[in-house]
Amino acid sequence: MTSAREARIALDRRTLLRAAGIGGATLSVAGIGLDLAFAAPEAAGSVDALTGKAQAWVGGVSRDLAAKSTVFVGDLVKTAAETRALLKLGERTTIKLGATTSLRIDRYLMDAGGEIDLGEGAMQFERTGKPASTELKFKSAYGLIAVRGTRFWAGMSQGVFGVLVGTGAVAVTGVSKTVIVRAQQGTDIARPGAEPTDPRPWPGDRVMEALRAVR
Repeated sequence: MTSAREARIALDRRTLLRAAGIGGATLSVAGIGLDLAFAAPEAAGSVDALTGKAQAWVGGVSRDLAAKSTVFVGDLVKTAAETRALLKLGERTTIKLGATTSLRIDRYLMDAGGEIDLGEGAMQFERTGKPASTELKFKSAYGLIAVRGTRFWAGMSQGVFGVLVGTGAVAVTGVSKTVIVRAQQGTDIARPGAEPTDPRPWPGDRVMEALRAVR
């Protein structure tokens, strides 16, 4: 079901396309001038690199993505089979997407906080430099991942949902349990509604398998 917010964003984009780049217009109704300000969708970043096919969906409408395409707050980004995509959000934040992965940018503050929904597939997040003052939250059916500045991988791994941290630390929350996963550690959530396991190092072959999913 399309939310009111998604429908509004889709309408704003169609309005902008019809306006052909004009930022505003004046509509005269019965001799009365009415100023209309066309609200532009909020840019979250861009596609830095793409191998294969990917689309962005909003309000039930899709558009094909390519390298240098803009991605907006509210976009549901989906990659096809055998696809790899690199999204650049701001100057210090990147997200790598593996094949058949879906990710929605619900809210984003440039190189700071926000909320992102991770559906199916696998992703790798990296933020360089000083940690942000507010958390960026990744939501999924399995739990919540909260980060400020770090590098981590998340997705299905050997039959469970896994989170693997490369640098820094992330907080992973299930129903009522939160674990802090630090560098070179991983945690698993067996199914939606289950709690994350205590962090521990992953075997080398599992680490390589996870990283291949986004490279």
